[in-house]
Amino acid sequence: MSSSHHEYVVSNLPLGVRFYQSDVTTSGYVPFHWHNSIEVLLVLNGELTVTMNRKTTSITNNEFIIISSGVIHDVRNTPNQALVLQIPLQIFDPYVAKPEEILFDMSRPISTKLKKQIIAQLLKINQAVYEKPAGYLFDAEIALTEFLKLIVLNLGEEGKNVFSNVGSNLKNLLVYIDSHYREEISIQQMARQSGYNASYLSRLFKKNMGITLTEYIYEIRLSRFYDDLLETDKPINELMDRHGLTNRRTSREQFKKMYGILPHEVRKNRSR
Repeated sequence: MSSSHHEYVVSNLPLGVRFYQSDVTTSGYVPFHWHNSIEVLLVLNGELTVTMNRKTTSITNNEFIIISSGVIHDVRNTPNQALVLQIPLQIFDPYVAKPEEILFDMSRPISTKLKKQIIAQLLKINQAVYEKPAGYLFDAEIALTEFLKLIVLNLGEEGKNVFSNVGSNLKNLLVYIDSHYREEISIQQMARQSGYNASYLSRLFKKNMGITLTEYIYEIRLSRFYDDLLETDKPINELMDRHGLTNRRTSREQFKKMYGILPHEVRKNRSR
């Protein structure tokens, strides 16, 4: 499967987790993907908007979200600073019978006290990792263990299989779209790939993802186009053609709706 969709976690700490501070200076969009780990995002400044399980949630300063393993989600962002913690499922083995089945329900109300406790542990990990005082790994492991206890006991639900047949088929479809988004792909083609008829696939995708297949393909094209605007000096029209954006007017309108500015303004801002 495409690494742009299914992300394997490579730990950067002896504790077996991946933890880092993300500093992003531009708005952006990460199309639907999933992890083989549990991912935690804590916004320090700016805003992240995450869509998963047909629900869109925006988190700003001192707010966090937990994304369960295997759950398909996308992320939109303004310029932001955030802490990212990715926890492979084996880390949960001593505490949870079937880590692959645990889901974290972010729709339930979280008390102010619990929210502060969870954030405090993430900040302790951050302080230990980046300041590296004597024995910092002890401090980081204590904070991580307390963090796991807080989220498992208060936000976790066991016994729900996130790797359903529908989920697997949708993931395969996302990989197919990622490989063919530059082409004029039809819903009939995608239906043949997924084993559903076209009308059922359209309804299924909208029900599970919250947007239509056509909208998603456009978002993929725009996001790849946006990346190239930032990373290359190739002419804008050439990049539009490269990413299947043949209708210039509609593409510019949708680009402005998605990123708040026009393509030539992205280039102008980049050169400052």
